Amino acid sequence: MKRIIGIILIVIGALSSLFLKNYNGDIIPFPTLLFFLGLIILLIGIWLQFSGKSKDERILKSKMQEEINRLKQTGRIVNVDFKDCEIESNNYYNEISKTDNYIMPDRIKYKIQAWDSIFDSGNAVENVEINQSRIVYKDKNSNTNETYVSGIISKDKITLSFYLDKFEKTKIYVDKDDKELYYFDLEFLNNSNS
Repeated sequence: MKRIIGIILIVIGALSSLFLKNYNGDIIPFPTLLFFLGLIILLIGIWLQFSGKSKDERILKSKMQEEINRLKQTGRIVNVDFKDCEIESNNYYNEISKTDNYIMPDRIKYKIQAWDSIFDSGNAVENVEINQSRIVYKDKNSNTNETYVSGIISKDKITLSFYLDKFEKTKIYVDKDDKELYYFDLEFLNNSNS
């Protein structure tokens, strides 16, 4: 909702500022004041549009962090040597339309993309490489041969293997009541330079 209000304020602020910038009539009193008011509305809209994450995202992140802390404090610890891990990788290219960067209704974007596909020679799209990897660890020390899989990591296989060689070991925190609930500790990847 906050972002929608931000977009509305951006449009109102931009239109009023553009209209009043060169206004020379007598109907609107104090056009200069209203011009600056339009700029202020525009800036408030930009601030609302780009100010932080939504409340739901913050609550979800907070709950996830609480669960991670609980697993670290009460969970069973599985020591992992990265030499015993396998890296699964999925790299692909995604064609991104340059109109995706503009704030406009989707129906207009689709029309622009349709015209570009007919008349443009490929300049309207950009191929972006997407690198996704995950780490798989098969615990041979447990009686059940548990397999643990990390979340998706936005690094290619070679880069990730360099990081794993550098850090060598980590831990997996497994819930004592539910073996399917675990945390594969890869926080060093967030702290390292990407």
